Amino acid sequence: MKQEEIDIADFLRSMPGMMELYSPLCGEVMPKVIDDDGFILCSVLDGGIVKYVTFTSTGHFVGGYSDGEPKIAKHGECVLFPSKSDRDWNTYVWRPRKKNEKVFKPFDKVLVRDASDDCWWPAFFAIYNDYGMFGVMVHGEYPNFYRQCIPFNEKTAHFVGTSNPYKEDE
Repeated sequence: MKQEEIDIADFLRSMPGMMELYSPLCGEVMPKVIDDDGFILCSVLDGGIVKYVTFTSTGHFVGGYSDGEPKIAKHGECVLFPSKSDRDWNTYVWRPRKKNEKVFKPFDKVLVRDASDDCWWPAFFAIYNDYGMFGVMVHGEYPNFYRQCIPFNEKTAHFVGTSNPYKEDE
């Protein structure tokens, strides 16, 4: 069954903040800019290096530019989704984060990772920014930023070194 195309750019513009998305081409991505034509510029962490990819308003991959025009596969399909497990924009329900929900304090013990298929590693919490990334102190004077951060305690200690999914009630 063919999925109805949805204007992802309009959907993202209607949200009070950006949300992490998923593409089978490069994993988890974070929208950074949505231009007037609906092109969605996203950042992706690749081995600790931030890289950028672009998608159309309907989620098609933009494979660069030629003579100032975007190269888009005319018969391609949407490759930008709400998450790895939810690939249907028509049924997606946005669950906003509670305003001012800051569950960690500086130096709380936490587990961090960037993507769902990365392993969880222990760290100390430092800060949370408005882009949905947690800063943690591993060493040195500046925080490293990660997209996923959970409390480290007796219930979560078994996650260390695994890529197991975390559920809020754990």
